[in-house]
Amino acid sequence: MFMWGYDWRLHFENIEVRDAGLTKLKMMIEMAKSVQRERVVLLAHSMGSPLLFYFFKWVESPLGGNGGPNWVNDHDHVHAFINIGGAFLGAPKSVSALFSGEMRDTAHLGPLQGYLVDSLISKVQRRELFHSWRSLGALMPRGGNAIWGNLTHAPDDSTNGLMTNGRMFRFDHNNTYLTMDEVLNLLMSVPILKQSLSKYSFGSKFEPYMENNPSYWSNPLESPLPNAPDMTVYCLYGVGKSTERAYHYNHDGSAQGEVINYEVFNSTARVFSGVQDVDGDGTIPLISLGYMCVKGWPDNDVLNPGRSPVVTKEYQHHPASLNIRGGHSTGDHVDIMGNRQLSSPTFYTWSRITSTTFKAPFCLICPAW
Repeated sequence: MFMWGYDWRLHFENIEVRDAGLTKLKMMIEMAKSVQRERVVLLAHSMGSPLLFYFFKWVESPLGGNGGPNWVNDHDHVHAFINIGGAFLGAPKSVSALFSGEMRDTAHLGPLQGYLVDSLISKVQRRELFHSWRSLGALMPRGGNAIWGNLTHAPDDSTNGLMTNGRMFRFDHNNTYLTMDEVLNLLMSVPILKQSLSKYSFGSKFEPYMENNPSYWSNPLESPLPNAPDMTVYCLYGVGKSTERAYHYNHDGSAQGEVINYEVFNSTARVFSGVQDVDGDGTIPLISLGYMCVKGWPDNDVLNPGRSPVVTKEYQHHPASLNIRGGHSTGDHVDIMGNRQLSSPTFYTWSRITSTTFKAPFCLICPAW
């Protein structure tokens, strides 16, 4: 087993520019294949999944690793691409973090805990810190209104019809609403964010000219999988845990400006402390975890030109009451790494490449903290 770490604060492009990280990963895979004479199983978690997707485009392109269009399949480098909690279409919490320095984790703090956190690092300071992390563009929701909904409806709306998830931001002090497209335009009006976010693309439709533009390489809606019929894609993720999706804001009259309106509660509409929840793994909504795996890639010659098999498995969140990490049946975004139902088939995929030995190389893509 090999582990490839990366600085999760950096833009994907700069992982290569500063650290030659993508070159190191390419060499690691080629070395493992050469020594073990078996194709490699690549396993990625969370932001590692869109990063590995970016790597597939980079390694083929003359602008990157220059491995050519057949590097993944015809050169027998990759047997499987395993995603655990892959944030392929982003996470709304990145939006609130960039806008106000807040997210559900801070909104759900009690008054005392919230005061203590703000006294150590204020919302303004947190926002400035998040602005310096160019990687957050990779976690911005992708696909715009086509994926995340509009002012009247969204694909993941609940059946009660009380509030549509398409209203990503709700400004309660003046009764205005913003969809995902409008939120992106709002963030792009901030110079430092425009510089950062312009290196990513957030559209929803592939066009051939995008193949040679690195800004599209991390968006699976605008870049296809490698032409690799012999590579299997596995999507493994948790469900059944409340996950932030949209936000109620209010103006607090200070220099901070808009802050999450902690006074908004509506249990029927799944709104708690100004944050509207949907199903997911506690960090990534289901629409981001599963859309590409269930609808985007299967039977799609454009986004999956090699018709790579796509296997999807959802794990219900059943936390153990006395285990701080959730136990062996958790579906939490991070703690799912210890889920026995998940780990068993994952390592089976690794071992079954050869029927006699356990020598297939296994590369774990994870952030370097």
